[in-house]
Amino acid sequence: MSANIVIIGGNLTRDPELTYTPKGNAVCSASIANNSKSGEKEIVTFVDVEAWGYAAEALATLKKGRPVMIQGRLKQETWQDKTTGNQRSKMVVVAWDVATIVFAPKSGDAPEPPSRPQPTAPPAAQPPPPAAPTDAEDDIPF
Repeated sequence: MSANIVIIGGNLTRDPELTYTPKGNAVCSASIANNSKSGEKEIVTFVDVEAWGYAAEALATLKKGRPVMIQGRLKQETWQDKTTGNQRSKMVVVAWDVATIVFAPKSGDAPEPPSRPQPTAPPAAQPPPPAAPTDAEDDIPF
């Protein structure tokens, strides 16, 4: 059995870039910086993120510096270096869920729960208004 699940939080290092495939699928690329400490030393890890569909549109609504929590899977990308001819690779998180992180105010109030950014979508068609009641409906005793 194997599992490929990643949950990572950090700040966006640049504005996410949203594009669409020729078939109209949304794809968004971004990068986050994850800070951790080892004793007194702070370690920063930069992670590339790729999102598709709804997650891509949600990620694209955020801006550089925004704290986010990403859930997804790891994917290894490989390519051949054009200058040296060597095989190169890197790990990318393919996100299936994106949440913003909201920190508690300094006054000690309880923190707000993470919120899911909402993608911009065209307004949905409104259903037609209900039909006016007929005389038969007026005779119903309740």
